[in-house]
Amino acid sequence: MTNSPIQPKESSVKIDTTTDVNLILLGRDIWKAKFKILSFVIVVALTAIHVAKLLPNTYKAEALLMPNTASGASQAGGLGQLGGLASLAGVKLGGGNNDKIELALSVLKSKKFLFSFIEENNLTVLLMAVDGWDRETETFSYKNKIYDSNKKIWIREVNPPFGPEPDLSEVYDVVLNENLTIEQDKDNEFVKVGFVHYSPILAKQLTDKLILKLNQTIKNREFEEAELNIQYLTRQIESTRLSGMRTMFYELIEEHQKTKMLAKVRKDYVFTTIDPAIVPLEKNGPNRKLIVLVSVFIAVFLGVASVILIHINRKIWSIDSRKQQ
Repeated sequence: MTNSPIQPKESSVKIDTTTDVNLILLGRDIWKAKFKILSFVIVVALTAIHVAKLLPNTYKAEALLMPNTASGASQAGGLGQLGGLASLAGVKLGGGNNDKIELALSVLKSKKFLFSFIEENNLTVLLMAVDGWDRETETFSYKNKIYDSNKKIWIREVNPPFGPEPDLSEVYDVVLNENLTIEQDKDNEFVKVGFVHYSPILAKQLTDKLILKLNQTIKNREFEEAELNIQYLTRQIESTRLSGMRTMFYELIEEHQKTKMLAKVRKDYVFTTIDPAIVPLEKNGPNRKLIVLVSVFIAVFLGVASVILIHINRKIWSIDSRKQQ
């Protein structure tokens, strides 16, 4: 009995090289279209450079602030022993320094505060109609489609309920999202407050005015609150005969009198300016290099993506043609 040589079994596994072939063909298509892609990228890059040059510079003035621990709100330590009794009496005592910082920053971003700030400084035109600033002549340029700088009237066309002149709520959104900058260091409680505008001079002026108004607003708020508390405590003294309660009320009145005194004599009530804002010489934006780089990246992506789509469509068309045959 002869042993026949063992024939190797044909593998039942078929190697699918379609994907490799497709990648090779796709690579060839991209290589063939390299000059078209390059031309498209160059056009986009030149356009981006031109647009970036047309964009006006913006400047940011910024001040470094330190919380003022001598403000009335920071006397909570001295009122600690009276805090429980004061709350029972319906008198609100100042919170800690952190609470005062959060209150001040919340006020700074509030509609009531910024509405008042916008109106006091006539900022509607300067923030909504201005689109540039000439450093040599120190003059503004305006958006001619929405504001007539010669007649000083608004001419923008908008749908109701909006009117030709922007509403305070519109200006508020612009200030909060584009102009006002706030950076808080949680470790040392320092705060940076800044303002961005086309004019570096105006940016500096508005930063100073914001800080001044914020200190004044919180000072007035605490002064009025202390006055109301004193009036309330005085009535409580007149209505009670308990010596212990009367002593507590007198001590609370004394603390609120301290708050009023500090509010009268201290200019930097909440924040003391450590590093004041100056007129910036260097622009804050736009980042023209980034604009060009992002545009080039998008152009390369779109160029390659278009070649891939054409390759896929050609293959689908080829398969459909074979099926029809």
